[in-house]
Amino acid sequence: MTDEHDLASQRPAPLFTVVMPCFRAGRTIRAAVASVLAQTCGDFELAIVDDGSPDDSAMLAIDQAMGDPRVRIARQSNAGPAAARNRGMAMGRGRLIAFLDSDDVWAPDCLARHRDRFEALPNLGVSFARVRFFDAAMAVPGRLSAHVSRLTLDRALGENPLCTTSNLVARRAVFDAVGAFDVAMTHAED
Repeated sequence: MTDEHDLASQRPAPLFTVVMPCFRAGRTIRAAVASVLAQTCGDFELAIVDDGSPDDSAMLAIDQAMGDPRVRIARQSNAGPAAARNRGMAMGRGRLIAFLDSDDVWAPDCLARHRDRFEALPNLGVSFARVRFFDAAMAVPGRLSAHVSRLTLDRALGENPLCTTSNLVARRAVFDAVGAFDVAMTHAED
């Protein structure tokens, strides 16, 4: 009998590992997972890490992804979003790491646009995009984040133009060079 990990290792490594930490995401996780599965660039694996949710987040994710071999789900005791992101990265094999929080959604061409950026700029380490804000029900679109063409360290730390980890894609080599998320940070760890 072959377990899920063995099956995943027999397939070619995907371009993207999409990391989705979740905690108390019962109201939003179905939409988040659906937005990943609807990507026009299907060269991805989705690593969902349930960070000790007291609700049915993991079961809803399992139901949503039923039968899709690109999706893997892990559960852990609550250790915070940094630990969940780190575990998701460790689960994956993609050369590019994309993040999507379980209360966010992507446009269908999100991964395709990031792929195109990385292909056009072989030395690019990190890619990010603008964010559209929605109401709590994810029904009414609101403002669009500011346009930033080049990210500098002082701007990232001072103004947070990224707004969320959900619009960030990085080469795995970047994390190999600088390390993973700091699990000691419980606020603004991203």
